Amino acid sequence: MAVLLAAPTGRSAKRLTEQTGHPAATVHRLLELRRGGDAAYDRDRPLDADLVVVDEASMFDLLLANKLARAVSRRASVAGR
Repeated sequence: MAVLLAAPTGRSAKRLTEQTGHPAATVHRLLELRRGGDAAYDRDRPLDADLVVVDEASMFDLLLANKLARAVSRRASVAGR
């Protein structure tokens, strides 16, 4: 099972890595966001994961949450805390 861990900030991603022992990234880095707001991952090129765990999801703005939702494949699950 492929699991990706993500958080809204570098500090929270680092804390998530420390707590789980698995690498975590910011959502911006996970999606490989480019200048102008385009993401490398979307519906046509989804993230390669079975589960995406998002820490501090309440801190996301609507645009970032939408980009993440579009990047998660239909076969994957998302868990937030």
